[in-house]
Amino acid sequence: MQRLRHGGGRLLYQGANGAEVAKVLHGLARLGLGPVQHSSVKELCMFVQRHPERMHAKELAAAAWALAKMRGQAQDAVVRRALSVISKQAVQRSVWLRPEAVAQIKAFQPQQLAVLAWAFGRLSYNPGEEALAALSAAALRHLEGFDAQHLGMLLRGLTLLQGSSMDTQLLSAVAAGIAKEEAVALNARDAVRILAAFVAAPEAGHARDVSRMAERIGDALQGRVSSIQPAEATNMLVCYSKLPAQHELVLRLARSAAARASDFSMGKWVRLLQSCKRLGYSRLQDARLVDFYAAADTRLQQHLLGAVVPAAAAAAAAGSSSAVQQQQGEQQDAAQQPGEQPAKHALQFTPALDIAELLGQRGSLSEQSAMYLADAGAKLVTSMSLRRLAQLLTAVMLSGDRMAAIEEVRQLLVVAAQRLQGEDLASGGQPLGVLVGLAWPLGRAVSRNMLLGQGEALLRGVYAGVLPQLAQCDEQQLVALVECMQRSGVSDDALQAAAEDMAGQRGWRLPAGQPLHWL
Repeated sequence: MQRLRHGGGRLLYQGANGAEVAKVLHGLARLGLGPVQHSSVKELCMFVQRHPERMHAKELAAAAWALAKMRGQAQDAVVRRALSVISKQAVQRSVWLRPEAVAQIKAFQPQQLAVLAWAFGRLSYNPGEEALAALSAAALRHLEGFDAQHLGMLLRGLTLLQGSSMDTQLLSAVAAGIAKEEAVALNARDAVRILAAFVAAPEAGHARDVSRMAERIGDALQGRVSSIQPAEATNMLVCYSKLPAQHELVLRLARSAAARASDFSMGKWVRLLQSCKRLGYSRLQDARLVDFYAAADTRLQQHLLGAVVPAAAAAAAAGSSSAVQQQQGEQQDAAQQPGEQPAKHALQFTPALDIAELLGQRGSLSEQSAMYLADAGAKLVTSMSLRRLAQLLTAVMLSGDRMAAIEEVRQLLVVAAQRLQGEDLASGGQPLGVLVGLAWPLGRAVSRNMLLGQGEALLRGVYAGVLPQLAQCDEQQLVALVECMQRSGVSDDALQAAAEDMAGQRGWRLPAGQPLHWL
């Protein structure tokens, strides 16, 4: 490597062959690339760029794999030119089958096609539509030669590069091929990669084949759920929640997560709960999920006590400027500018809010968790966006009627009221989600005379802001609005009529005073 760095690149052109270059790149990737080797990698890439004819298909694929593993060099111009040469060679040798190319080298085999696709996807290097179409066509022709690992690599790369525009013929053939098997053998990582391709391209493949494919994969994995890593278990549950298939594997994954709750990060718990919500599971529908929701609530308490509450107390003690903190809270929900980072306690509080909201909608948020959440929220409220404040209030007040009597909840309601005062809500200054999120807790507060006469005017302002955006409401939001009008005693004839008309057109059933927990 030292000789290559100090002008020894000529050694590559004095009899070196492609196999040696590929092996060196492969070794560097296996050992881990350090700054000392950067120049050496460039020299090796220049060899690939100038003399691809010295490299067989297997060696070109190995070079692409190595460069993908050394992602730190991905943006270097020399590396990207080498990738461009590799992609062109793949098209020429494997797909168009030019006579002069075939005479010199072997055709790309399924393993090399998979490695190329995966490497390009990992490096976010798009070789062009022609090359990707050629690669997909070649894979389709040799589909029977792919094992589970390389099929997963192929689909992972194409998913990253093409998303919903992936070759539908290829995906249809994959679904049909797996569906017809009596049993399949694969690991969790490969299963996620295969399923994720169909999530990214939902129109690909016959629904029956996709459903059977998911069943075969579920059958292969359900006996070893406890050995599936948290990241893969989470991704798999997400995939099943978005595909036209339900399997016993889903419930086993949820129960496994409950048994090792601390192994799953807060972000993963958010995704797990969102997946169960999409699937339509609730603790009343399947008794086996009671432990799952209880574990999520316990994990939430641990996070609040171990990270959020201490950080919130420290932030409150520091006496930071409320104007600056509020700006940070707004930035948290907007697109981050380069170099900007939201406050650490805000990052810690965000997944806690998401989990609390999802548990609250199921009636599974304990009062103890709600109290910890309200305590932390009262300390962080000046740094919280209005959307997050609405989310917090809804989650806390869904956990039980007694929460309205807690001082921290009263403080949060007062802050929400102060932020709404003076705003022209009817002009669309606040998005629908924020207005609906605030309507329900404000309605509960008005029914208990907690806002000293301001609540009715605030609610009417919220209704005025919702009405022009009502067509965007989903069923859950519409039910929340109607229940707010029923429970608070503050109604709006135009909004009520529009809500009833909308519910009738879409076949939704409006509540007759029942709590939101049925959702």
